[in-house]
Amino acid sequence: MLSLSALAGMLRWLILSFEPSYSVLLMNQLLHGATYALLMAAAVTFVYEMGPDGMKTTGQTLYTVVASNLSSIIGSNVGGWIMDQQGFSVLFQLASVLSLLGALGFFLMARRYKLRSTSSADMKAL
Repeated sequence: MLSLSALAGMLRWLILSFEPSYSVLLMNQLLHGATYALLMAAAVTFVYEMGPDGMKTTGQTLYTVVASNLSSIIGSNVGGWIMDQQGFSVLFQLASVLSLLGALGFFLMARRYKLRSTSSADMKAL
């Protein structure tokens, strides 16, 4: 689910890079609402499932700090610099590429986690 949300985010950033009309921009913002809700639900679930017992709340706190605070500080500073140097289109194209890389990373992580879970279940059966 995380990779699907990141792919939708990639599409959203790519649409923005073409400086769309107002009506397309409005539809794009509706896509943002859906992808953000999907990302948050999937991320909270993923962090909960991956967190060891007794550390699940700490995992949620770390996720919130990184997703809400650290990413905003870095993103606004680096994004502002890119926007000043190259313009909005390049900024949104780069965001699209980063979302695609995030989708690939989420896909590989989910695949690895599923393989590890399957291997653990097989070992317990033995």
